[in-house]
Amino acid sequence: LIVVAAVTGIPWILFTFIPAALGFGAYFVNAVVKSLRYSIAPVSSGVRLPFGLFTTVTEIVPPGRVHAVEVRQSIFWRPFGWWSVHVNRLTGRSASDTSTDQFTTVLPVGTRADVEAVLRLLVPALPEDEWPFVFGQGILGPADGDPYTTTPARARWLRPLSWRRNGFLLSSDALFLRRGYLWRSLTILPLARMQSISIEQGPIDRRLAVANLPAHVVAGSVTTRVGILDRDDAVTAFDGTARGIV
Repeated sequence: LIVVAAVTGIPWILFTFIPAALGFGAYFVNAVVKSLRYSIAPVSSGVRLPFGLFTTVTEIVPPGRVHAVEVRQSIFWRPFGWWSVHVNRLTGRSASDTSTDQFTTVLPVGTRADVEAVLRLLVPALPEDEWPFVFGQGILGPADGDPYTTTPARARWLRPLSWRRNGFLLSSDALFLRRGYLWRSLTILPLARMQSISIEQGPIDRRLAVANLPAHVVAGSVTTRVGILDRDDAVTAFDGTARGIV
């Protein structure tokens, strides 16, 4: 808009840019303000989440209402070792309530130690022997002896950067979904909270014998699907997860 206004000599075009700039600025400031004075602590009834600079809002989240947890890391945060943690949780609101759940972000930004502490509060039932699946092999992986089932080599052109990371791991208690190379993410889906799981295939997927695996939980900001898996691996994950849900 600035270039067009300069070339055409019509300065009023710049005024059409002002509302967008104000809207973006307000959104950015609002996101930062809500993330300040953040804290998380265990209480007898669950996890207490207060945050907000000017207006502090506090809510108690019982662990049983957390249906999915996702750890994310932007490529811009990688040099600093920062991550964020998000959840899909059962709020008790009606289906017609379309207001945004402000407690989907339970850790706006934190170090590895912060993320591990938060995850242990949100997923307390995860056995100790499965924690290496979270950071060592999940968020930071793949590493030597990678236990995750990933995108087959024949379909790596569909995930040119992340095909070695893109995959899943099914344990006796949870389904782990690992995605992304530039923007890393790991989703933890406790089987006790999962509603169902399905398999999807498009025309290109059928030609390559791959499939997509979406898990169904309460709605939220967490990505609960992983795609471009070997068809047989997806079927195996589907059967195992279905038995674990029951």
